[in-house]
Amino acid sequence: MRGIWIAVLCAMLLSCVCLAADDSTAGKWRLTATDAQGNDSEWVLELKTEDGKVSGTLTGDQGMLPLIEPKADEHSITFQVTVGDVTASVDLTVEGDKITGKFKGGEMEGTIKGSRAS
Repeated sequence: MRGIWIAVLCAMLLSCVCLAADDSTAGKWRLTATDAQGNDSEWVLELKTEDGKVSGTLTGDQGMLPLIEPKADEHSITFQVTVGDVTASVDLTVEGDKITGKFKGGEMEGTIKGSRAS
């Protein structure tokens, strides 16, 4: 019986750690995306976690775009987003309040850098 309680307690603690990891990336991020030709565009990424599920939007010149299949943990964020008629994959690495990564979709590709919005 004691072993069952220990297993249940460990499972509950592991669940809390996983949810906390998602919460560390939640919030607003200011991003600069640079395409292969060196053109910059400014974006705001907003991530939310609710009941362990990640959701969010990417807002810029193209308006507010919903994230497709977003996933996040304490060190990475991945999602897809449709800009015009092209769906791009975005892969980001989080280090504290800084973020870096890349995007690729159709003919467009490039790098992303940014920081947590204050």
